[in-house]
Amino acid sequence: MEGQSVSEVSASLNLSKSVVSRLKKEIDSTKLEQVGTVKKEKLIDLVESHLIASLRAAIQLAEQAHDANWRSKQPASEIAVFYGVLSDKSIRLIEIAGKLLGQQASE
Repeated sequence: MEGQSVSEVSASLNLSKSVVSRLKKEIDSTKLEQVGTVKKEKLIDLVESHLIASLRAAIQLAEQAHDANWRSKQPASEIAVFYGVLSDKSIRLIEIAGKLLGQQASE
C-alpha cells in the first residue's frame, strides 16, 4: 500500500478513511517521506517521457512544414494556426521542463 493515498487504501481494503488515517499516523515519518520522494521521482520520470514524446512529435510536424507540396495545399490561415500552436506548445513544454529541472536541482 506504500505510496497510495488514504482514499485509495481505504477503498482497496474496504476500511474507513479515519482508520487508514490513524494507521498512517503510526508510521515513521521518515518512511512516509521516502515514499513521497519515490512518488515524486516517478512523476518526474513520466513528465520527462511525455515531454520527450511530445517534442519528437512536434519535430516531425515541424519538418512537414518544409514540404513545399504540403505547404502549397494549405490555406495561409491554417499554416498560421499550425505554426502558432506548435510554437506555443513548444514554449510551454520548455517552461515546464525548466521548472522541473529547477526543482530537481534544488533538492
